[in-house]
Amino acid sequence: MHREHIWAMPCWYGGAEPFDCVFVNETSTHGKIPSLSDGLRVVRVRLFFSFRYRGVRYPCALMHWFKVIGNAPDEVAGMWIVRKDCNHRTHLPNISVIHLSHVLRSAHLPPVFTHALIPSEHQPHQTLRVFKLFYVNRYIDHHAYEVVHW
Repeated sequence: MHREHIWAMPCWYGGAEPFDCVFVNETSTHGKIPSLSDGLRVVRVRLFFSFRYRGVRYPCALMHWFKVIGNAPDEVAGMWIVRKDCNHRTHLPNISVIHLSHVLRSAHLPPVFTHALIPSEHQPHQTLRVFKLFYVNRYIDHHAYEVVHW
């Protein structure tokens, strides 16, 4: 893989809002990529920015964190399940700023479907807003399969 484009835009040509999801390594593992149970996290990028401090440029991103559900991947699908993380008292999203060096690659989060019907006017770009639970798709490509292990 040579390059990935990760989008964080409030609007794309007046339509969908592409805020992509990525894997973040929040632990120092000295070259070893951690699993979702010990330091690898899924986040949704809300904003890219950089700033200078004492002549050093710091590329950063504002991230909305996801929380892993359970201690192991789903037995049927073989994928981890995550949900958007929020403060339990205020119900505000758990967001923070991180350095871009912690971003590993893009992540694919298909929704966990229930028995409820999906409205016919539902658009694909609304999925991360509408659904509550998501699978962390490790089968999307070889690199994701290698990153998302257990």
